[in-house]
Amino acid sequence: MLARIDILLPINQYLYGLSSDTSQLKVAMNNLESNIIALKQGGMISGIDLKPLPSNFLDLWNIVDGRWNGFKTYVTNKLLTSPQARTTTDQSLTRKGFESMASNLIESSDYTARTANR
Repeated sequence: MLARIDILLPINQYLYGLSSDTSQLKVAMNNLESNIIALKQGGMISGIDLKPLPSNFLDLWNIVDGRWNGFKTYVTNKLLTSPQARTTTDQSLTRKGFESMASNLIESSDYTARTANR
């Protein structure tokens, strides 16, 4: 849940015009990517030492990784490389797209983590 807030907050701040600085978004993206890699390889996340993902869960991790790559591409194309003004309709559609993609990504990563830790 925390990862979802960490990534959605800077996206929404940017889309609602509350911030024009994309540095927080880039930091959140890097943190989320680190967490996704740690999900597979193991490591420390928020003070929790994760073991590497067992090989029988790699198919689930590949789903997470695929969703991450799609989300990262969407963010890069919609926000990070095209800072020109957007219409209200564009912003609304973009917001819904980000929220949906982020939710799917976090949901699949949470499911993988829960399933692997049983």
